[in-house]
Amino acid sequence: MKVDKKVNLELVGLDGNAFSLMGAFQKQARREGWTKEEIQSVLDECKSSDYNHLLCVLMDHCETPEDENDGEDYVDRFPKRNRPPYGGDYDEVPGTF
Repeated sequence: MKVDKKVNLELVGLDGNAFSLMGAFQKQARREGWTKEEIQSVLDECKSSDYNHLLCVLMDHCETPEDENDGEDYVDRFPKRNRPPYGGDYDEVPGTF
């Protein structure tokens, strides 16, 4: 069964263990009203090959929640205490190579 739906789940930051990722997907899909057959179809596809395939399948069926700070620069998303002291990108530290 081909499932053309997506769950609202951010994979970045989750435990990278395959079973943990599939569990997070399954839990969110249930919350969003997916049928058992739809969930099982995605999980079966996840398990049909290697870890990279599992990640690709999950990424195809997950969408990132909308960020409430859309339009802001990346640095602006962090409190001032966590920003670089010069206010720029982390890659542009003055005096470094």
